[in-house]
Amino acid sequence: MSFWSFSLISRFLTITALILLLFPTALAQQPAATATIRVIAQDEMEKAVAGVQVQLKRAGTVVTTAVTDEKGELLLTNLPPGAYEIVVSQEAFETLTQSGIAITAGTPVEVKFTLVPKIKVKEEIKIEGSAATPIEQGASPAASLQGVEAKQLPNKATQVSDALPMIPGVVRTYQGELKISGSSEHRSAFIVNAADVTDPATGQFGMTVPVDIVQRIDVFKTPFLAQYGRFTAGVVSVETRRGGDKWNFELNDPFPEFRYLNGRLRGLRSATPRLVFNGPLMANRLYLSEGIEYAIKKIPIKTLAYPDKETITRSINSFTQLDYIISPRHTLTGTLHLAPQRNTYANLSFFDQRPVTPNLQKHDYTGTVIDRLAFGAHLLENTVAIKYYDANIWGQGSDEMILTPVGNRGNYFSQQERRASRLEWLSVFSFKPIINYGTHHIKLGSILGRTTNRGEFLARPINILNLEGQPLQRIEFTEGRPFNRSDLELVFFGQDHWLVTQRLAFDIGLRFERQGITETLRFAPRFGLAWAPFATQKTVVRGGIGIFYDRVPLNVYSFGHYPEQVVTSYGPNGAIIDGPRRWMNFIAPSPATQFAFVAGKQQPGNFAPHSVTWNTEVEQALSSKLRLRLNYLHSNSNGTIIITPRQTAGRDLLALSGEGKSRYHQVELTARYVPKEGYQFFFSYVNSRARGDVNEFNGYLGNFPFPVVRPNQYANLPANLPHRFLTWGVMEWPKKVRFSYITEYRNGFPFAALDARQQYVGEPYSDQTRFPNFFSLDTRLSKDFQVNPKYAVRITFRVFNLTNHFNPQEVHRNIADPRYGIFIGNQQRRFMLDFDLIF
Repeated sequence: MSFWSFSLISRFLTITALILLLFPTALAQQPAATATIRVIAQDEMEKAVAGVQVQLKRAGTVVTTAVTDEKGELLLTNLPPGAYEIVVSQEAFETLTQSGIAITAGTPVEVKFTLVPKIKVKEEIKIEGSAATPIEQGASPAASLQGVEAKQLPNKATQVSDALPMIPGVVRTYQGELKISGSSEHRSAFIVNAADVTDPATGQFGMTVPVDIVQRIDVFKTPFLAQYGRFTAGVVSVETRRGGDKWNFELNDPFPEFRYLNGRLRGLRSATPRLVFNGPLMANRLYLSEGIEYAIKKIPIKTLAYPDKETITRSINSFTQLDYIISPRHTLTGTLHLAPQRNTYANLSFFDQRPVTPNLQKHDYTGTVIDRLAFGAHLLENTVAIKYYDANIWGQGSDEMILTPVGNRGNYFSQQERRASRLEWLSVFSFKPIINYGTHHIKLGSILGRTTNRGEFLARPINILNLEGQPLQRIEFTEGRPFNRSDLELVFFGQDHWLVTQRLAFDIGLRFERQGITETLRFAPRFGLAWAPFATQKTVVRGGIGIFYDRVPLNVYSFGHYPEQVVTSYGPNGAIIDGPRRWMNFIAPSPATQFAFVAGKQQPGNFAPHSVTWNTEVEQALSSKLRLRLNYLHSNSNGTIIITPRQTAGRDLLALSGEGKSRYHQVELTARYVPKEGYQFFFSYVNSRARGDVNEFNGYLGNFPFPVVRPNQYANLPANLPHRFLTWGVMEWPKKVRFSYITEYRNGFPFAALDARQQYVGEPYSDQTRFPNFFSLDTRLSKDFQVNPKYAVRITFRVFNLTNHFNPQEVHRNIADPRYGIFIGNQQRRFMLDFDLIF
């Protein structure tokens, strides 16, 4: 038996022993303890409604289905204590849901529903939180956004990534990348219905699912439950919605938006028709939900002139979900996400005009099958997911790329072709609640995944010129080699959400990870608590600490097959002053294995990026309509992968190493105010600081690498924003008129000053080199017109940047540029009229 086989078996036995020590009550034999729920259904006149179908759910699985009697009542008996959800439906009334119904042994619970007659066109705003009490939410509740909320806000979100900046701690940079807790996408996890959907090669989110089929978006920055892993910054978790008992259709934005310049029609600007439909294929048995968008978007760059001012994106984004109810205790869900996309003139800007931009064509396909089976009060969930992702990137021609202080010329230097895949099996067993010194909700799980990445990277020469056109440096490339890397991941986890009393709960968890290609074993203990010091539970104190690990994307291990740089430097008279020097691609050993919770060999590529994160929080309900939350988060990350030029033993190296580190802290204050039905207001203020090593690997190994590798520095990270204020609201007025707004005020992003050789000047991304403060007020006004009992038309009017505040898109950042420090480009006040058909 090999060393690693023996080590894996021994550590698995150790994990099992630790789980048994953590959760001794899981194996204790307990006497059956049951509870009772009485369901009462009545109409708005308080008259009993018979024949109402009642579904009792637990952990998303239907436990039982029955109907109310002639008195409008139904008695559900012999139920294990715990948290339940009840869904009531009847043909003449709207379907209603009540979640987080907590029951205890020997104490009957009465749940009353007032049924509302069906209206053909209706949207409901659901309030954050699915649990009945704050203690039930545990130590680390997510920041949440309902799918309906995302659709009603002015920013016209068509996919999940568009809606994420509406959550505190999540921002989108002016280059278009999402940042969570100040970190890049590859340091966060993105899961849809529990399945990992990130790009296996880069860790990027890619095209996310259509927002039309989303039930709920959760963002966790400190999830102390061990079921969450593969991140050091945050987790985005998306739940999609299944089809309903009646067919519903929506056709959104069926008409294109035209381009007008100087009062004249200049063709099509964009077309984003979206079709949504869902309903039963077999009554009470098989349900379908489908959301699909076809998009042509021509995004203008304000600093350029027509007709060369637009980047063009064509895409299809389709998500299909089938839910089959085999029995009240057994369900099967299948999903398929198809997202092909072509982006022409990607990353177009004043400094990278059309000839120097790359093109991108990619296909992103994800399929999942989820099986949920209840054994008594236990629940077994098995998810099998397969993802395929391919990307082709090429320039507009074959000319050499030229970098100058005032802008770049020639054609983009690199050409990529890669194919990546992931096959994953996730199995989770949730025990029935165990009553022993409180109530234990214990969950054990495992993940087995195989990822692959194959392709080739080619590159053409780069010329760096000064303002007078004289050569300063030339970068040539050796021939790259095709790469084909694969990885096998194994995860075990156990966790206990322990409700000690109705006022105190603990989250205790342990996670074991092995990413085969890194040859490391990782242990991630976590602990959190939620405590209500007063009987009213209006005040809740939360806190916790945990260890988290990034998954290392496979493109890191393809680096050895990339072309190597041959660099020649020139003096003022054009004479060679250095070189040509060949910089070898080198993957270094990582000191991360010195971390007490990581075991592995001291060898190249033994990366284990990790963070130790803790937080404390106070939540206060000032009334049933207003809730405040104050949170402090602190995260220390080490072992992050950076790329740096270095000289070792007389060799010039471009080295990938696990020597990076970052620090992040955040104070967050949020408030949610719901004065009455149909009205909701959200306010947040975030004070944060993000510092770390700036040479993260994704700048050179991502989809659009930049060829110059600068010496690394520890400084502000590019998404460091000390202050950000965000508020949004939704108001439903009479006669089916809805108004919503988004207001954001924050610091401008920092930028790095460069010299003529494209090297950093001073400290990059310092507080002295920032964009002006950003302010934007966007509004949305819509009204529904009922054409007939079946069809309705919705007219929506949007205004973006209502105050016309100057929010520049770019800055002259090269000190050799005569216009250094001048900000250019502004997305001025803009109006938009939309048309939707609902039937």
